[in-house]
Amino acid sequence: MKARSFMKKYSFVVGECLKEDQKYQFRCKDRNYHISVTTPEGTEKIIFRSGNMQEAYARWREIKGGGQKNGHTSQKRSREK
Repeated sequence: MKARSFMKKYSFVVGECLKEDQKYQFRCKDRNYHISVTTPEGTEKIIFRSGNMQEAYARWREIKGGGQKNGHTSQKRSREK
C-alpha cells in the first residue's frame, strides 16, 4: 500500500489540549491537517487547515504553547559550564 492511498483513506488525531474550557484538536484527514476547537456547548469549528504538515505543526505549537523551538540548545548550554 502506498503512503498516499493510506493518507487518503484514514483520518487520525495527532494531538489534543484543553485551554480555557475549549478542546483543541490537531488531526490529519485526507492528506490535510486540521486544527479545530470544540466549545463547552459542543460546537466544533475548524480554525486552521493546511496540506503542509510543518506549517500546521508550527501553528499547533503556537496554540498549544509548545515550549522551546529547539530542544538541543538547552542541552548544549548545560554542557558548556
